[in-house]
Amino acid sequence: MTDAQPDTLSLGPQAAGEWSSAAATPAAPRRLRRILSGRMVSDAVMLFDIAAMLGAGLAVYEAYLLQFMGEPSVDRGQYVLGETLAALLFVILCQYQHAYRLNRLTDLPRQLRTVARNLLLSVAVLAFACFFAKVSTSFSRGWALLWIASAAITLGLGRLAISRGVKRVIRAGYLRRRCVVISDEPALGPLLHALREGSEEPAEVVGVFPYRCMTGPHGDAGPAPDHVADLIATLRALPLDEIIIALADNDGTGAKPLIDRLKVLPADIRLSLPSIAHQLPIRGTSMIGRLPMIDVAVGPLKHWHFLLKAGFDRSAALVLLILFSPLLLAIALLIKLDSRGPVFFVQDRFGFNNNVIRVIKFRTMHVEQADPSGGVHTVRGDERITRFGRLLRTHSLDELPQLLNVLSGEMSLVGPRPHALAMKAGDRLYHEVVSDYFARHRVKPGITGWAQVNGLRGEITSLQQAQQRVEYDLHYIENWSFWLDLKILLMSAREMLGSENAV
Repeated sequence: MTDAQPDTLSLGPQAAGEWSSAAATPAAPRRLRRILSGRMVSDAVMLFDIAAMLGAGLAVYEAYLLQFMGEPSVDRGQYVLGETLAALLFVILCQYQHAYRLNRLTDLPRQLRTVARNLLLSVAVLAFACFFAKVSTSFSRGWALLWIASAAITLGLGRLAISRGVKRVIRAGYLRRRCVVISDEPALGPLLHALREGSEEPAEVVGVFPYRCMTGPHGDAGPAPDHVADLIATLRALPLDEIIIALADNDGTGAKPLIDRLKVLPADIRLSLPSIAHQLPIRGTSMIGRLPMIDVAVGPLKHWHFLLKAGFDRSAALVLLILFSPLLLAIALLIKLDSRGPVFFVQDRFGFNNNVIRVIKFRTMHVEQADPSGGVHTVRGDERITRFGRLLRTHSLDELPQLLNVLSGEMSLVGPRPHALAMKAGDRLYHEVVSDYFARHRVKPGITGWAQVNGLRGEITSLQQAQQRVEYDLHYIENWSFWLDLKILLMSAREMLGSENAV
């Protein structure tokens, strides 16, 4: 090596303990490390799940139907088809929940919960489909129960072995991504923390080099030839999978010559630019023709997600309207008996993309004191509310007519609550005092929402409360999943028993 060899940055006592160097931890044989990968393990587990469900079905068919029950005339084909559909749905659910990632496979309790939930859901969907196809009587109930039990046991024992096996393989160094970091000082700490805490696959830093040694004598964009040549020679000797260049205050253009030189190495190269990412959150990259694009914002609920949510909303709203029809009629009658005026209260509110929609509620105020604009706050003990209206608000029963809004496609079961056009936070309009307020309208409003089940409903007494509600709404939009919707609906059902925040 020449005298210009780049120095390795000191990691400090704590970091050095957590990030073992290449010398401290012997690398697994390089050939085997190149063969094994996290993706291969995930795919193998996926194939195991399919084989486990099909194998359990075959074993129960042979042992129960043929040997024990003595029914050789049973059509094996229909059983194979049912097992296959359930297995594929099980795998799709696990894949959707990222259950095959390495950091999830080592979490045994979480894996067992995921397996149990997805197995039951897969079988339930299959049974539902068989019922509507009028073929449910073609399957043996005894076979079905034994198949579910044996599949659960096989998948559970498999997850136990997989969890232990993956941990052992990771400790042996086969699945860890060996990383080299080229960084300036301000970006180094956050990057090492992210690698420790946020990596989907375990990572090991085998070298850290200062970015300043890679630049020209005056800090210009061109790399210092001797330094980079020595760096490449050093990296060739390491069991290396990935090179990360982290720059705190840089747009990345100066790193291009260095990246061009490092491309000779058989490793992934990634660029971390937190200064840009904090100003413009990078969601990914895409191409329009041959022109590269940086995706800085992604519209919510697209493609299959949109279809899933819309289909569930309308079908569930129809079922709930039918089930609750006696309750709805009883509430309407009691409203008429309690006070004069119409049964329903209709108000203009913000809908999807700031469009105005007509939201339906059961009337809970005296008709002459109702506020169609929504500009007057509803407070605790509000005298405008009728006796029966107070009961309806306490249990959120006044919101039930909004199932009609859901059925018409104007609202969702779950989403940010629709606000009246003149709704205020303090003495000013909501959007004037809360930043990103209108971003909550990127999805349809909901009968219930993430903010509401976290205690943020009822009277707004401060600007901080108003801001907090919007933050919860935006968190829901950014982290939407079908399972989150189900969770919110279950929490809302519990809230209907009574809420101390209702007014």
